Formats: sequence, C-alpha cells, structure tokens
Amino acid sequence: MVRKNNLVGYTLLEMIIVLGIFMVLILLAYRPIKITWQNYEERQFIKNFERKWNQSTIKSIQEEKHTNVYFYHD
Repeated sequence: MVRKNNLVGYTLLEMIIVLGIFMVLILLAYRPIKITWQNYEERQFIKNFERKWNQSTIKSIQEEKHTNVYFYHD
C-alpha cells in the first residue's frame, strides 16, 4: 500500500487575500457602527435629561420651592 503525503492547506497568498478582504469589511463597517453608537448615546442622554428634569419639576411642585438644575461634565 502506497501512501501519498498530500498535505491539504492554505498558501500564504490565500491567507493574505482572506485577511485583506476581512480588514476591508471591518473598515467599511466601522463608520456606520460609530454613527449608530453616537445616536444611541445621544438618545440615552436625552432620556436621562428628561427623567432628571421631570424629577426636579415634581420635587419643586411638591415642596413648593424653586429648584436648580446643574450640569456637570464628566
């Protein structure tokens, strides 16, 4: 019985091409993902702001006093 050493695998050129295509796809997806993340953060800020604003309004009405709203930059 004769055995052949037929190794199946990828060549270096094939691996470089596949990695190149993968990197191009990642670079093409980066901008839309970044925009989506910024929109998400903006929506979260607006929700948080509205919640805090409503809390301070309710507190002001309940205590019959003026309230102050302060903004801090993290």
